[in-house]
Amino acid sequence: MSPLIIVVVAIFAAAFGAGAGYLIGHRATARPAGLGAPLPTDIEHLLDLLRRSHRAIAAVLCGTDGKLAGSTHPRGVTRAVVERAMATARLALANDGPELLPDPPAVVAAAYDGVAIGLVFDGALSSEQVERVRADVWRLAAGVAASRRTSGEPARSRWSAESWLEIPETIEAASAALATTVGKAVGRPVALVLRDEFRGLLRVARTAHGADQRLEGTSALPGSAVARTIGLGAAVAAMSPEELFGHPRADRRRAERQGLVFPILDGRIAIGAVVVFGPPASLPPEVRGDVERILGLAAPRLSHLQALHVQETRARTDELTGLPNRRGLQEAMTLWTGQHAALLMLDLDHFKHLNDTFGHVAGDAALRHLAVILHRALRDTDVPARIGGEEFALWLPDTPTEASLEVADRVRAAVEQTPVAWHGRSIPFTCSIGVATYPGSTPEKQNLYATADAALYRAKQAGRNRVEVAPPDAERAVVGGLGR
Repeated sequence: MSPLIIVVVAIFAAAFGAGAGYLIGHRATARPAGLGAPLPTDIEHLLDLLRRSHRAIAAVLCGTDGKLAGSTHPRGVTRAVVERAMATARLALANDGPELLPDPPAVVAAAYDGVAIGLVFDGALSSEQVERVRADVWRLAAGVAASRRTSGEPARSRWSAESWLEIPETIEAASAALATTVGKAVGRPVALVLRDEFRGLLRVARTAHGADQRLEGTSALPGSAVARTIGLGAAVAAMSPEELFGHPRADRRRAERQGLVFPILDGRIAIGAVVVFGPPASLPPEVRGDVERILGLAAPRLSHLQALHVQETRARTDELTGLPNRRGLQEAMTLWTGQHAALLMLDLDHFKHLNDTFGHVAGDAALRHLAVILHRALRDTDVPARIGGEEFALWLPDTPTEASLEVADRVRAAVEQTPVAWHGRSIPFTCSIGVATYPGSTPEKQNLYATADAALYRAKQAGRNRVEVAPPDAERAVVGGLGR
């Protein structure tokens, strides 16, 4: 047990064994919006200690009695992060066991006797970190549950095995719950595929019960068993990986070379499918019936969450380029809590001339073309965004100054060397880039916009098709209302 957790346990004993007076006057971290009526301050204090001991950005506690508590990083987190944590903690309550959402922001949750606690991290976790966090979260949940019994509170009834259907608040949490439930019911690896209405794809959203996690995020191609299942609204068997998803996989496990695909039907509309790996003929009829019953119960809730997810995605996405918009960029920057980062402001040179010469349709094609270039030039963790007209912003988390300049010059060169094809013509175009780094150019993350924008202005004034970096403490020189 880590020293900080020993301290947590000691404080916990003092708070509930000798009375809560020990912690009177302590002011816990500001509680996230939407957490409801607070529990006693001592529990929030313990959550705050647990969060800080594991360097998490948020911690939440929930119980079957509806009581909630939370602690967040002093720099704050978005409501979506809090909802992701609450959904995972409630899922742990429903399944009476540990839960993990590995995709950043990662969430680890554990439950004990009607109490669940979840921790959120701004990045991915190693398997060793997950185990340490899970053990400490479980210990604190068990301690809170024990304190309630000691104080004479009535025992809380555990939720039924299928009560998770009413609990998940995000499509990610619901996908994890459904995949886990089906996997437990069949005793085989499973993969959950959902229709991505925003991008027009059939995407593997979740794997469970030992299925190959490399499948997550991949697409099922037209003509595959998954696509046929969703098109027909009926179960389809497949005897090879190519037949299942329409593309081969490197996995050597024989159990995952075959499978039976079940549709997830909301009324008559298939919103997705579940792949149960293994020889289709060996799946007993009663087990098939269990899977169909589970999917039938889950479909309305899943469909509702899918619709909300599409709405939220559209609100954060630029319709023309498919990149995040200003809101999506701001959310990504708010979530980050690291030590070094950079914001690049990019502006297409002489874009008005391109529009006037070739028309606005050609201008739109150039913007979409630029979005493709940015995706190719950046890491998966970087966030390119269109924030208005021909202006783009590139958020580079965990990137020192030197590396951010290399990225900026690589992007500038790629734009210059990759003209846009338009009706048989090759239209060259260039861009100017301003770079602001944290903490190099500014010690305040909220000043990165203005600082990078001023650097971009200097790049355009110096002749365009160039990169300018904001010097240290550059925001002191930024004049409000500076335009181009």
